[in-house]
Amino acid sequence: MGSDGFATPVLMVVFNRPDTTKQVFERVRAVRPKALFVAADGPRPSVSRDQALCEEALSCVTDNVDWACDLKVLKRSQNLGCKIAMSSAISWFFDNVPSGIILEDDCTPSLSFFPFCREMLAKYQDDERVGHIGGFNCQLGRKRGSGSYYFSRYFHVWGWATWKRAWNGYDVKMSDYPEFLKMNLLNDLFETEVVRRFWKKNFDSVFEGRLDTWDYQWVYKNLKEGRLAIISNANLVQNIGFRSDATHTKDSSSEVSRIGLEEWEDADSSPFMIPNKEAEIFTYRDHLRLPLSETGEQVLPEATAFSSKELMSAIAKKLRSRLRR
Repeated sequence: MGSDGFATPVLMVVFNRPDTTKQVFERVRAVRPKALFVAADGPRPSVSRDQALCEEALSCVTDNVDWACDLKVLKRSQNLGCKIAMSSAISWFFDNVPSGIILEDDCTPSLSFFPFCREMLAKYQDDERVGHIGGFNCQLGRKRGSGSYYFSRYFHVWGWATWKRAWNGYDVKMSDYPEFLKMNLLNDLFETEVVRRFWKKNFDSVFEGRLDTWDYQWVYKNLKEGRLAIISNANLVQNIGFRSDATHTKDSSSEVSRIGLEEWEDADSSPFMIPNKEAEIFTYRDHLRLPLSETGEQVLPEATAFSSKELMSAIAKKLRSRLRR
């Protein structure tokens, strides 16, 4: 990265896991960013051990910055929760920088993740077609396209980067979502019903306040603005937070938790800025377990996934399709 340090600003978001925070910070420390932002959510009042753990997690970073660095800290005295703590931390970050890297306290990057983000941020800084740069790759070794990265309409947030221009206008409340639904825009975005249902279910949960998260709002913003994500063809980020004290990733036996780190080699890119269909089908089918065939066609869902009425309707539709042949 050079003796003078890594020029791209980095935001670390921490909470109450000093052990994972240490591991992520050691990777950040190795590249010595010139500007490091740390946002720490406050302890939950109902959890007595949080106070000490939150203090320790923050200290893991602030007490160990041993290089020339512009260090900025946003420390919350009260717990804001995942949705508000994370989204407001990113907004604070982009109040201060034009572009940068975002790492949560359980997302351990490979060292080449940093130059990958730096190069993509520079290359696409003025290209409004791109909104997101993702280091996590769930393709299990399958290379997509002809370059070292591909384009997608799926926005992985385990280690990523973006620009202030893309984050501007982020709305944690998804205020225009009712109008979006009224215009049936999910039908324009996704051909397959089961994929549309996946996104509608999650968007509904966020909009109605049943899901305490910030990332579906970010996906929604990029989708409605017609933006794409850049995804590295090598997996550059490993989520080490699959355990019982996690907010969302509680299943320690998950296959995703075992996806290891790889190194990014070069900036060889595809000349075509088109979402990679094979990668998206694999993500939905093998990573998210949606009932899709290898070619992306919807297969008959299990009875547990749909009501009996919906299942019978799907069967009838399938039979009518065959009779027409």
